[in-house]
Amino acid sequence: MFRGVALILAIVLLVCGRNPATAADLELQADRVYRGACDAYSSGLYSIAFRDLMPYAVRGDAWSQFAIAEMLRTGNGTRRDRAEALIWYKRAAEQDYAPAQCNLGTSLYFGWGAPADAQLAIDWWLRAALNRNGHALFNLGVVVARGKAVPRDFVRAYRLLMESEGLGYVRAADVLTTLRSVMSSDDVLKAERMGFYDALDFSRTPVSPPGASR
Repeated sequence: MFRGVALILAIVLLVCGRNPATAADLELQADRVYRGACDAYSSGLYSIAFRDLMPYAVRGDAWSQFAIAEMLRTGNGTRRDRAEALIWYKRAAEQDYAPAQCNLGTSLYFGWGAPADAQLAIDWWLRAALNRNGHALFNLGVVVARGKAVPRDFVRAYRLLMESEGLGYVRAADVLTTLRSVMSSDDVLKAERMGFYDALDFSRTPVSPPGASR
C-alpha cells in the first residue's frame, strides 16, 4: 500500500515539478516566434510575417491584428483582400490601438473593403486623434481644409494640422504653409488660440459623402 502511495506521489511531484518549466519553455519559444515575426515584418519578409503573426492576431494581439490588416490591404505576403483587412483593422481599433483606428478610418473614407462612409471614417479618425495619432489629425485637417465631406473651415483645419505637426507628422508642415498663404493673420491667430477639443468637436458638423465638396 505504502509503495503504491509513494509511486502516486512520485508521479504527482514529477508532473507538478515539470509543468512550470514546460510553461516557461513554451512562453520563451512563443516570445522568440513573436519577435522573429516582428523582425520579418520590419525587414519586408511579409510571407513569413503573415504566417507567424496570424496566431497572435487570432489570440487578440492588437499590433499583430494591425500588421495582418496592413498586409491584406497592400497584398504584401498574402493575397490582397481589403474587405478582410477591414475586419482586422476593426479588431485592433476596438482595442484602442490608434494606428488601426486611423487606417480603419481611411479605409472607410475611400471605400476600401466596404462602401465609403465619411461619418464612420471621421468617427474613427477622431478616436485615433484623441489617442494623439498625428496621421489621423492630418487626415481630419486635410478633409476640413478641402471641404470634402464636411464644411470647409481653414481655422479648424489649421489647428488640427498644428497638432499633427507637433506630434511629428511631417506632412502637416507643407499644408500649414499653404494655409498660411490663404488665411488672414487674424484667422491664423484664432486657430492658434483654438482649444484642442474644440477643434475635434464634430458633433454639430454635417457630414456628406467623401466625394462631395461643401
